[in-house]
Amino acid sequence: TDNKNVIVLPDGSIIGAAEGVCAITATTADGKHSASILITVTKGVLRFDSSYFYADGYNRIVRGIAPGTGIETFLAAAAETHGTVAIRGYNGVLVSAGMIHTGMKAELYNVYDEVIDSWDLSVTGDIDEDGYVTANDYYALEKLLVDTSTATASVYAAADIDGNRYVNEFDLLALKQHFLGNPFINTTNATPTRPTNTSIHIMAPKALAAGTSFTVGI
Repeated sequence: TDNKNVIVLPDGSIIGAAEGVCAITATTADGKHSASILITVTKGVLRFDSSYFYADGYNRIVRGIAPGTGIETFLAAAAETHGTVAIRGYNGVLVSAGMIHTGMKAELYNVYDEVIDSWDLSVTGDIDEDGYVTANDYYALEKLLVDTSTATASVYAAADIDGNRYVNEFDLLALKQHFLGNPFINTTNATPTRPTNTSIHIMAPKALAAGTSFTVGI
């Protein structure tokens, strides 16, 4: 390497240490052959690839998640550059199975088990944060309309049934129509595939998040 953006371990593993650009060179044992690649060390961020919900970067909320979406299905749509994605329940405990609830968080961890990115999750219609859309959510929405300032950002997004970014009587009507058989809420769950990284010359990605790692080879 030509700077301190990465740490090279004896087994060939490389850990991003700081944001920036560095050159990685691998040389055969006899010294006759070598190859180099420039790698950009970036800040680790979560990206979400799905047509079934929307990542609101301004408020750091994944909104529009369909009721009944499983944790495994959601994780398949989390396309992180490097690192481990985990779901933290609204009670603060990491969970690996079950359904996504409003109030959960999607977290990205680096190799040091540090959280380097986090998003709040919001299931459309799941206003009471139990993962389902029931009459309890209708009552919760009625109560919320009295004073919307009491709602967390993820609950407010869940209450925005018609998706216009405002919570009002029209959302109550939309939820009522949903229960009467005229669905406003998407209940179709997709299972997106996780994208793969591309390798050239040296088997290594072109971008590496700080605090994450990969193993390089020719």
